[in-house]
Amino acid sequence: MNFGYDPFDEWYEEIFFNLFPDNEEIEGNPVEQTDDEYKPPKKRKKRRNRDYKNTTWYRFYILDDEKTFSDPLHSDGRKFECRFSLSREEVLGIVTTLKTHEDSPFLGKKICDESDRLLLLVLAALRILTRNWTFDDVEEATDISRQVHEAFFIKFVKFYGEVVLPTLVKMPEPTAEAVRGNSNEFNEAGVPNALGSMDAVHIRLWNVASNLKQVSTGKEKYPTRAFNVVVNHRKRVLAAQKGAYGSTNDKTLVRFDRGALALQAGTYDDMKCQRALWASPETELLWRLRK
Repeated sequence: MNFGYDPFDEWYEEIFFNLFPDNEEIEGNPVEQTDDEYKPPKKRKKRRNRDYKNTTWYRFYILDDEKTFSDPLHSDGRKFECRFSLSREEVLGIVTTLKTHEDSPFLGKKICDESDRLLLLVLAALRILTRNWTFDDVEEATDISRQVHEAFFIKFVKFYGEVVLPTLVKMPEPTAEAVRGNSNEFNEAGVPNALGSMDAVHIRLWNVASNLKQVSTGKEKYPTRAFNVVVNHRKRVLAAQKGAYGSTNDKTLVRFDRGALALQAGTYDDMKCQRALWASPETELLWRLRK
């Protein structure tokens, strides 16, 4: 049935094309697009040119014009060791090892030709390990991108733990001179001739698999990783085990500690070592030497 002309059809068509001006041809009515309506795709902004040589870390720790951070007796030298847990000389030794060791993942890479940049990456990795910084924090301090720090950190930690760590974290040689070097502060503290103190350290795990949550939770009431550590009175770590679940008690941890095993194996028998258990809020195993 034909009702003839319907003004509603014209009105509907006008409303439709006003609402959707970019539609294709509908019912023989092409939609024209003018040059003014064309919007080219947005161009990606050019990245900022990074320059790590303009950072404070570079001026203080790399250049060190006044050689104060290189001097272990200077206040700046002590600050450096406090901030990175190693002296500047030891950090430079790590950089040399990364560049020359046959097992180094960076051997022959371009980064080895940029000693200053490599040193900054090592310092950033140490800051993450010692003060729990994030990759964004070290990017702000060094002006080196977060992605570079992430890629470097993974390779560095593996190499550091397998090659460098055993040369730094080790028990003193079984000689009178080496033992006295670790016992001076204990003598002043009223614990004469102590070689070191031992205790378990719990590091909180913020992300842990659900099937490991119970076994990783001990007296701290949250998931942790437990490490049995032997230190002297200058915060120098003498021995540390790889780690255990947080629910492991101290008596079990000490059975796998390299320092305790070395003492038990008779490494210091020539110096007439003996063990003494000192009762304290946090039970410590102190190694004392007879005069």
